[in-house]
Amino acid sequence: MPFLYKPVLIFTILLLRCGLVFCQDSIHTSSFFIIKDLTIRGNKTTHLPIIQRELPFSNGDTVAAEKLSKLLRTAHDNLMNTSLFNFVTIDTLSDGDKLNIQIDLKERWYLWPFPIFEISDRNFNAWWEKKDFSRINYGMYLVQENFRGRKESIKLLLRFGFDQKFSLVYLKPWLNKSQTLGLGFGIGYSRNHTVAYLTDNNHLCYFKSKHSYPNQSYYIGASLTCRKGLYTTHSLAAYFDSYQFSDTLLHLNPSFAPSARTQYFTLSYTFQNDRRDYKTYPLKGHFISIILEKKGLGLFKTETLDLLNLKISLRKYWNIYPRFFLSCAFFGKVGSSSSKAYFAEQGLGYGSETVRSFEYYVIDGANYGLIKTQLKYQLVKTKIIHLKFLPLSKFNTIPISFYINLFYDGGYITKYSINSTDKLANRYLYGGGIGVDFVTYYDQVIRLDYAVNMFFEHGIFLHFTSPF
Repeated sequence: MPFLYKPVLIFTILLLRCGLVFCQDSIHTSSFFIIKDLTIRGNKTTHLPIIQRELPFSNGDTVAAEKLSKLLRTAHDNLMNTSLFNFVTIDTLSDGDKLNIQIDLKERWYLWPFPIFEISDRNFNAWWEKKDFSRINYGMYLVQENFRGRKESIKLLLRFGFDQKFSLVYLKPWLNKSQTLGLGFGIGYSRNHTVAYLTDNNHLCYFKSKHSYPNQSYYIGASLTCRKGLYTTHSLAAYFDSYQFSDTLLHLNPSFAPSARTQYFTLSYTFQNDRRDYKTYPLKGHFISIILEKKGLGLFKTETLDLLNLKISLRKYWNIYPRFFLSCAFFGKVGSSSSKAYFAEQGLGYGSETVRSFEYYVIDGANYGLIKTQLKYQLVKTKIIHLKFLPLSKFNTIPISFYINLFYDGGYITKYSINSTDKLANRYLYGGGIGVDFVTYYDQVIRLDYAVNMFFEHGIFLHFTSPF
């Protein structure tokens, strides 16, 4: 669901994503180096162990000369992917087989009182099709990143308007001294005046009540993470969800939910291997994600929901030629299907799991596969803009870059009982087009795509995240 307040902030204070600097001084031709001195500067808030945790080397290490450049690049990318810094600069100076490494950091701004002004739809284009200004959310999203300088985060959401939600989330990535275990807690409450109760002709149908909330829910949960190395993370999460639906929703769609009051526990396991150079807008590397989720554990009699899903995401990125980049991804889902779980199941058409050019459609089903491919050219190399009139160093140095790209997506979703109005399930869907991406600091991406699908439907689509 795109957030309008983010692009408003971007253009208001020119928040553009961080382009990073990586340099190397003269390096001797020795076959190996011993790191004599490792200096880290600029971390006024972030504790030193948090930074050292991301480095593939330390003082006293011996590294092969031919691997030094790769290790320095890895250190740079790892530090950037913490989302703690706007700029990372690494300099080296050698004296025979002795090597000095100096890392200069420019920290981000960590406390964000985001004003919320957003649309309540799957994506901007789905909202623009209706232009229903009653489907607007407003409020405040208070985020404290890098709390106490230990990469902890606290997130408080107070959202009013169309989709009301109030939540508090606390994440502590490092519990132990070796920084391998992390813990998270979350609690939230939400209510809606309007609820999507059915999919008809691959479009969501909504029930709206001005004076009541046909959907009210709350959740509470916790998660445990394990990250022993630099790139692989295991997560285990457990949540309890409680929903109160109006009788009207179940009357309009008897398969909407098991009952008006639906409660269940969820247990999920997530495996991630992340070797992307920059996770917000990757150009090189790979990403693997496997999620096994069970909704409904049968712990009490009223727990009537029973869903088991396995989701896989495989992504690969190549720098095939100077300024040319190729990327491809596969998203897959295999799951059990409940006859009364419309509210808890999602197929294609939500978030990044959309066949581009089909942004206006949703396709229901428990099993699907989706491929995304993209060839991009760096139209404008990363440029650094200095805004001298801004006194804060966290904002006045702005990197920007532009990419032009060609893309092709294809997907297939299975549905055992096909509604007569469902024309997209159980068939191969594909589309492609051309787009322009604008990348800047604070993890901001703006994409403008022109896409055509298999039915020769075409349009211009606006997005605020990387395609995958």
